[in-house]
Amino acid sequence: MTRKRESGNILLFTALGLVVLMGFAGLAIDGGMMKYQKRLQQTAADAAAIAGATDLAYGSTGSQITTAGQSAAAANGFTDGASANCVSGGGVGPDGSGNAPPIGTVCVAVNNPPSYWPSDPQLGDKNYVEVVVTEVHQTYFMNLLKIPSTTVVARAEATDLSGGTSSSNCLYTLGPPAAAIEGINITGSATLNAPTCGISDDGNYDPTGGTVNLIINAGSFGAVGTDTGHGGNVTCYSQPKPCPAYGAPTQPDPESALTAPTQPAASTSCPSSGLCTVSTSGTTTLNPGTYASIKFGKNSTTTLNPGLYYINNADGSGGLTFDGKATVAGSGVMFYLTCPPGTTSFPCANGATIGATGGGNVPDINLTAMTTAQSTTYTGTSAYADILFYQNANDTATPTLGGDDSSAFNGVLYFPSVELTFFGNSHSTQGFTAGVIIAKALAMTGNPTITVKGLSGLPSPLPSLSNAILVE
Repeated sequence: MTRKRESGNILLFTALGLVVLMGFAGLAIDGGMMKYQKRLQQTAADAAAIAGATDLAYGSTGSQITTAGQSAAAANGFTDGASANCVSGGGVGPDGSGNAPPIGTVCVAVNNPPSYWPSDPQLGDKNYVEVVVTEVHQTYFMNLLKIPSTTVVARAEATDLSGGTSSSNCLYTLGPPAAAIEGINITGSATLNAPTCGISDDGNYDPTGGTVNLIINAGSFGAVGTDTGHGGNVTCYSQPKPCPAYGAPTQPDPESALTAPTQPAASTSCPSSGLCTVSTSGTTTLNPGTYASIKFGKNSTTTLNPGLYYINNADGSGGLTFDGKATVAGSGVMFYLTCPPGTTSFPCANGATIGATGGGNVPDINLTAMTTAQSTTYTGTSAYADILFYQNANDTATPTLGGDDSSAFNGVLYFPSVELTFFGNSHSTQGFTAGVIIAKALAMTGNPTITVKGLSGLPSPLPSLSNAILVE
């Protein structure tokens, strides 16, 4: 009898031991899974905090910072559920009836100033952005012990260390991600340099081809949309990773205040009768004024006197054309491109724009925009200082521009409603240069190298991405 009772005790203790062992196994397995989930959530929280703190340089507040942070978290796999279970400031709570929150509930709280952790030394400081990513996860072995779920919380905090800007932007693309033409579109093997200034892309970054050889070097690079290609080789000199930074705030057109210049009289360089159309050959000097079109002929050499060149494509030939091996130079000039006279339906697709031939016979172009004094002298206003090309927003003809490695476009290239395409085959690390580019979108095709240098005279330079860093 005693042995039978002892056998029963052993069986009982074995059963109890198995339960304990299963509990430990459940803790180990579920704990490992939760640790892995915590790592994923922490990555999302870190990215969201950086995105939110980056927006501080733009004066963004409230919903703008929240949108930037939650977009970055979503890009890392955690989309805010905006459910009734999300507790203000971060975390999850029971539903209205007091039941446990549903498995899969995700809450991404973006707090500016921080408010989640009472002992946070930055509590209430609006120079900091706090992100709390919370998710309710299903358990597996622990479910056998009637613990069906567990809540994992990841928290991060970032600040705009510089409190301001790292550089001024020198390249703006204004088309939103939903536009037919989006952001920066690149095919071929191209290099885009903006080493002392920033790139602001209101659309998507779309390196659709040749991405292995694509190189972008910039002071900073922010894109409102997403990377719809493969990213290429992108380096930011004054911006920490990520580079480009996606989910950046939309930037307004810095030259939106520009209005069409007053149309001047026909140029004295034009024929005495008929449309003001000029096609250069040999060595020529042109004067400012109104033109239907100007064609810089192959192998010609043209000097442009200072002033406003008003081009309306009245003859239907395109407006401003640079043929292969043409040499064009001018200082203190501005080209205004617009719809033909008598146009009644806008926008017009037959307006004046820029066309340049490619291949191995690219033109040699060196142009410099008007100074403030020259703009006042030649147009009666200082508004067009630093503006080299200005295509009317109602003129949707698409420009194409290229040049050899010594070409320089020293001024603002302003094409607010259209995609500007650069082409060519550069043979130097700088390629051809430009001051500031503002366009609905930028495209690069072939193998060009473009260096954008910026201009100190651009009105009210907007900030580029600031130096946002994680502090917790």
